[in-house]
Amino acid sequence: MLLPSDEPVASDIYIIGTEESTPSKLDWEILVQKTLGPSYVLVQTAVYGVLYLLFFIRRDLIWFCSGKILVCIYVCMYGQLMML
Repeated sequence: MLLPSDEPVASDIYIIGTEESTPSKLDWEILVQKTLGPSYVLVQTAVYGVLYLLFFIRRDLIWFCSGKILVCIYVCMYGQLMML
């Protein structure tokens, strides 16, 4: 699904985003985890309206992560008008 079979080196981090995807987020997380394999760990998920993001990192690098920080920046026109 995501990984090319001829890719010799795996990436350290995968951030996968979908828009207006399946309502069953748990099923989607499990499907992506199966696709990436056991060498990747789901670190964080984020929902921004209809956008859904999954953050995966290689299992052997998880020990170098100090903590999870999630920052939301609203860039829609309504959010900009409210700041005036």
